[in-house]
Amino acid sequence: MFFGDEREKPKISFRSQKGASLPSRQDFVQTSQQQREERHRQKLRENSSKTIQKVWRRIRASRRTDEEERKRWDIEIKSASWNDLESMHSTISRLSLFYSKRIDLNRLDLLCEKITSLYNSHTASNQASKTDRKVIVFTTREEALKWAIVFKRILSHSSQRLTENLQVHFRFLLFFTNPDIFGYELVGDNNQQESNVLKKKCNNIMTSQLGGGELVSSIRNLMMKFSTDKNFLHLLMTIAVRSLQFSSPSKSKEESKDFKGNAFHFVWEILSIKNLFGKLNVQSQVMLANLSTILFSFNPQSLFPNESASNLVLKRSRMDMEEEEKIPLETTRNDWILSNSFGISIILEKPNPDQRGTNLMTASLQFIDKLMRVCYTKKYFSKSFVDSEFLEPLRKFVVVSSIKSMLNFFPVQPNLKTGEERSIQKTFPTGFLHLCSIIIHFQSNWEEQKSPLLNSISFGTSIVRRLWIGMSGTVELSQLAAEGRGESQEIAPLLLLFTKCYSHLLFTMDDEEFFQQTVFNLDELVKMISILKNIAYKMFVADRNDELRESIVSLLQQLYDRNARKTFCNEMHWLVDGLRFMDIDSALASRSLDQEILKNIPFVVPFDVRIAKFYEAIDDDRNNNQSDYFNTERARIRREYIFEDAISKLNHLDQRLKKRIQVELVGENGMLEAGVDGGGVFKEFLTQLLKTAYNTEYGLFKETHSRALYPNPASSMVVPDDSEQFEFLGKILGKAIYERILVNIPFANFFIAKLLGKVNFISDLSSLDPVLYKNLSYLKTADVDDLSLNFTVTDNDFGENEVVELIRSGKDIAVTNENKHRYVAYVANHKLNVQIKRQSAAFLKGFGMIISPELLRMFSQDEVHRIICGNPGRIDIEDMKKYAIYSGGYYADHPAIILFWSMLSKFTVDQQQKFLMFVTSCSRPPLMGFKSVNPPFCIHKAIPTGAISSEEVDSYLPTASTCMNFLKMPAYSNEEKMREKFLY
Repeated sequence: MFFGDEREKPKISFRSQKGASLPSRQDFVQTSQQQREERHRQKLRENSSKTIQKVWRRIRASRRTDEEERKRWDIEIKSASWNDLESMHSTISRLSLFYSKRIDLNRLDLLCEKITSLYNSHTASNQASKTDRKVIVFTTREEALKWAIVFKRILSHSSQRLTENLQVHFRFLLFFTNPDIFGYELVGDNNQQESNVLKKKCNNIMTSQLGGGELVSSIRNLMMKFSTDKNFLHLLMTIAVRSLQFSSPSKSKEESKDFKGNAFHFVWEILSIKNLFGKLNVQSQVMLANLSTILFSFNPQSLFPNESASNLVLKRSRMDMEEEEKIPLETTRNDWILSNSFGISIILEKPNPDQRGTNLMTASLQFIDKLMRVCYTKKYFSKSFVDSEFLEPLRKFVVVSSIKSMLNFFPVQPNLKTGEERSIQKTFPTGFLHLCSIIIHFQSNWEEQKSPLLNSISFGTSIVRRLWIGMSGTVELSQLAAEGRGESQEIAPLLLLFTKCYSHLLFTMDDEEFFQQTVFNLDELVKMISILKNIAYKMFVADRNDELRESIVSLLQQLYDRNARKTFCNEMHWLVDGLRFMDIDSALASRSLDQEILKNIPFVVPFDVRIAKFYEAIDDDRNNNQSDYFNTERARIRREYIFEDAISKLNHLDQRLKKRIQVELVGENGMLEAGVDGGGVFKEFLTQLLKTAYNTEYGLFKETHSRALYPNPASSMVVPDDSEQFEFLGKILGKAIYERILVNIPFANFFIAKLLGKVNFISDLSSLDPVLYKNLSYLKTADVDDLSLNFTVTDNDFGENEVVELIRSGKDIAVTNENKHRYVAYVANHKLNVQIKRQSAAFLKGFGMIISPELLRMFSQDEVHRIICGNPGRIDIEDMKKYAIYSGGYYADHPAIILFWSMLSKFTVDQQQKFLMFVTSCSRPPLMGFKSVNPPFCIHKAIPTGAISSEEVDSYLPTASTCMNFLKMPAYSNEEKMREKFLY
């Protein structure tokens, strides 16, 4: 039905519409669509308006209801008196329903105060009646769950008010987070079991919302504010731990994830408190340690989610290269988490190790190890870092008792099958690997703890042997020995720790103890050397220069020095296969690699190759300095004052001593001796000079019990300008080696070690003072607590006693069983290194002007002695015959020459050495054979004046010119007569 205008016909204009066009169909459809959309939007607006009005009316009604409820609640809370908690259920639940943080804070405070007051009354009643009645006892499942939900809300609201109203809500949370105040007594056959299950569930419900960030932040702030009150901190920790410890995750994956997140957040926040373990009492420390286990499954690298592990390593490397004053010394929250984590590990190591304790310790060490890799730990050990509170847990971690206790958590693995291919992970417990990694990090970076830490783990433990025996059969070590790089992450810290510990052990181990095979038997040592020298060589070839290579090289050098004193490993075992029988230049890829090998691990190259390269370098330098015959230094020396004139005329030359030097000798009668110096006179002068200067009566040198020479520690009391004279003697010895002149000077091995830049240890002391060596060896196994020793030593020079402190305030530090190894090492160091430090430095300074110390370091002490004095043992007769020359009528097949070689070959070693001394002024054969003797060894036919018959010739003695290596021998008639005259 239609009304009004709808019945009228549309008005149509019939006027001419010339020039106008009717709308198209497309425009008509578009217009209709727009109109429909507009009508739809209008309808939505109307519906939205109705919904808003409905919601607003509901809110207003709810507010009016809540306001009325609040008024009734206020009247009830003020007028009602409750005797037990159960009667308060209605009041508590009603507040939890209408509670608003904006409006009802005071009401919450009042309710919590009332509940706490009721709890106090109940506790007082229990104490008076000496009973243990619960605050409330649940007899049905429904009742318990109903209360649990109510308390869940109130506890959550109270935790948010903790910092605003500490007095009320601290006590409320402390009392009602305790699950033991509620009783569960269900009726039924399995009532006890069901009651326990129900108790756990209700506890989970009540505390499920307490582990969030707000309570954690509140507790953290309060702990920092009241840091001096240990009892209050303990109660705060109790609240926090209860909120997590008694609310274990449910079977729901989502709830389990929330629980772990809350627990982790709490522990992370609490552990970031500065000096946390110094503020907590013992109970709180144990409580936190047990709870912190949830943190150990966390990967600290997620602290840097945008950085890969390789980037972190590079970043730390760049920071390590910064100057010390640029190191950021401020401690961050993450730094304190690391410090407090060390405190946790110390708490965990106190109980006796069991499976659970081992698992917890493993998790703790793994977390600390990973966190140390991403924190910039170098600043902790900087001299400018003075936060003693931060370092205190770290210091407790590295003490002897703590380290040994932690090692007890990881016993030695059962016997491993020989020949079995295994990995590091299968050989060592995970916790042991991380402990080793932490120890080596400290040892490499913490200068203060380097020596004490090595003492802790090297002495009194089996870690050295355990590390090597475990590693020696692994795939990772074999790969390292084959390639020199590409090892797994675990093998590097283990191998580094082993090499450092064993090196440290060898420092205080004398040769007698070493050969008693207390740590490794000789077969194991030979195998160890074979593996380590291959690893070192491959690392040089791979151009890997790091602390591991340095430590392996150091251990190999120590073992090589032991072997040089007393052979236990054949020389062939030291050689690298590729360098045994071929020229080193063709075996190695570059000259720089050649130099690195010879400088660091020369023993992998045969001695004859090394000595050839040594003399090759010296010959090249000598040819450069002596190519011009007329560019010669000249000196006139009086035989009677040979040392004084020599130092006066030659000392100022310094490196010009490398030039050709011509000497004119003045006899005792003051007359210039006849002859032109073609090298022989200088050799005679040099030989006589060294013989005079190294005479112990002169005061610069002393003799050991075996008559070996070393600098006199009190030389300055005899010779005021002794440093200048030691420097000159270094130059003269260098000149002798430079000119290939052998001199018979028996230096002590510990002094030759100074020429090589080495430090002497206890093993070298036996050659200096056998009595002191024996006494110190005894101390290492004796009980020294009652000997009243301290860290001092008494020096006696020319009857004057001087007490010297071995360390700062050494007279006040007693020698105990814990530090006796350190005392032994310091005494040996004083005797072998400190006392002759000044004299050795001056000698080495002069020696280095002629011979580069780098060249000499290719050799051991024994090999250097051979370079100075020549080869020990018998003369190689065939070599001597090959390079000998004859004059005066002698020739190779002359009967007298045949007799001579026959006689010489039958001499004893001692007789041959005396013969060489007679002819060349040196008792040992030349190092490179007689082809290197200059001038060549010559046998001249001596014809005695007026001697006609053979009997008269046989009566004359042979003579020699040592400066020219020139033997003047009559033509004896038979070998017996010749032998008699040579041995006269």
